[in-house]
Amino acid sequence: FPGVPLEPATDCVIDNARASEIVTLARASVAGLTPADGELVLEIATRPETLTCLLDDGLAPFVT
Repeated sequence: FPGVPLEPATDCVIDNARASEIVTLARASVAGLTPADGELVLEIATRPETLTCLLDDGLAPFVT
């Protein structure tokens, strides 16, 4: 989505990730993403706390 700020959504995922998950994703950002990394992001994104954050803040660029 060119021009759409995705930072609020990524902030929701990062804010609700465990420390070890953040380390895993940071490593993937350097070494390259694997299917397991995508699954990890999906797992974090579907947690109740993350979904609440996304509904409150992360999806605002898509609905305004």
